[in-house]
Amino acid sequence: LSVLAGTRVIDAAIDASTDPTVVFGYSQSSVIATAAKRRLAERAADAFGAGSVPPVSFVMLANLNRPNGGINARFTGAVITNLGWTFSAATPTDTPFTTVDVARQYDLFADFPRYPLNLIADANAVVALFYGAHDYSHVTLNPADPRYDPNTVVQQFGDTTYYFIPA
Repeated sequence: LSVLAGTRVIDAAIDASTDPTVVFGYSQSSVIATAAKRRLAERAADAFGAGSVPPVSFVMLANLNRPNGGINARFTGAVITNLGWTFSAATPTDTPFTTVDVARQYDLFADFPRYPLNLIADANAVVALFYGAHDYSHVTLNPADPRYDPNTVVQQFGDTTYYFIPA
């Protein structure tokens, strides 16, 4: 329900703005940002809606829908009923909306193990959660900042620039 409620708020804010807008999502709110990006992409693809799509860009930290690692993208379609969690598809990369996606190595939500049946990898991700792998307050993308990790991997795919910060 929180994703649905957040999606309504974001959609209303985007529709009300005539200025360039940046949608920022961190962790669960990146799921909301992904939903907003999907809807805007659908509007942009519609011949009648293309002129009504506002200038929007996206910044997502700890994106659960990260195409290569997000827990939602790893288990698309799965449902955990008692938590109300539906695992949705990866954030699209074929839209007219510039996107920045930042993940930390071993973040259980944004860098879930590629092979979920590897129990050692799963345990490592769970332990890393307790050691702050999901906390992005001490990382930066600014090379002039002493907290910047020069081993950060930067990749571009479609409309998205991906940053992967090593542990």
